[in-house]
Amino acid sequence: YSYLLGRFLGLSLGRTSNIVHMVHSNAKAMTNSHHASTSTLTSTDDDNTYKDLSPWQKHLDWTAKQGRILTANGNALRYYSENNGFPYSQQELPHHYLEKQGISSVFRKWAKQRRALCEENKNNKKPAVTMLTLPNGTKATVLLRSPIIGAWDRPLFAGKWEHSTNKEETVYNIQTGTLFVDLRIPRSKPVLELEKLLIDKFNNNPRQVLESMSDEYLRLYARQHVFGGYSMLTTEDNTKNERGPLCTRHHCIDWNYIQGKPRPRPNKWYIESNNDADDNDSSTIVPSNIWKEWSYATDQYAQSYYFETWQRIKGDENGEGMCLAMTKKKG
Repeated sequence: YSYLLGRFLGLSLGRTSNIVHMVHSNAKAMTNSHHASTSTLTSTDDDNTYKDLSPWQKHLDWTAKQGRILTANGNALRYYSENNGFPYSQQELPHHYLEKQGISSVFRKWAKQRRALCEENKNNKKPAVTMLTLPNGTKATVLLRSPIIGAWDRPLFAGKWEHSTNKEETVYNIQTGTLFVDLRIPRSKPVLELEKLLIDKFNNNPRQVLESMSDEYLRLYARQHVFGGYSMLTTEDNTKNERGPLCTRHHCIDWNYIQGKPRPRPNKWYIESNNDADDNDSSTIVPSNIWKEWSYATDQYAQSYYFETWQRIKGDENGEGMCLAMTKKKG
């Protein structure tokens, strides 16, 4: 699985981990070498300051901008707290099982349990929900039918005073009934230069191209994000806010993950579907061509601090086509 993703991104496995560590450890040094600290830019900075940046400086800021939106300028940890009404368990964190080294067996157990429940509910003609004990030991209402199966583009990603669109990045969010992969690549990435090198100099050998790049160019080329894993869909048993289904994602592959430095808050959000069904009646959930992702935790104004709009990519058979997931066999 990781090998296939690596090849899809134009990377060999041996080079991938080195690039990830290089990006995190040297991004600041590289930014300074360009005479600007793009990581500190915000939408409130002077527009002329941003316009004066080189294309590479703007490209480097893409990663930082995504982070600023996703974390409400670093406030997300404060929102995900017991004091703010949004406590969480370690088992809800996206890299918890990845660090435990038993993620494949955990995912298989969840998927097997889900298949058995789906078959039971189908035979008994029950609604597509069931009570299940979650990894953190609590009981919750789990959805057996996902309203977001399919291939999705992201027209809008917004939070606080910033936003990005599919004019700035190419996004593919592929969601099955259980597994997902989410790929995000800035359009400013020097892909054409790589393709030219592949054809003209290295006879279509991606590994040789990567090994020929300077450290600086690799840092530029490595600006992208991809992660994949398992999506657990639940509904809240209390009706304090009457919002739609909840999705908690557990990552088995993550381009931005560094061992020992996992993401410190859940990848957990509400699903708002654009259809005529009642979002809170899970038995009536039907696929739609557009939906919104709203952060689970809220800010000081009791509002989701970020949201993403997802739009179905034409040709995904309305989420009913065949899905194929592959893993690399150990040994």
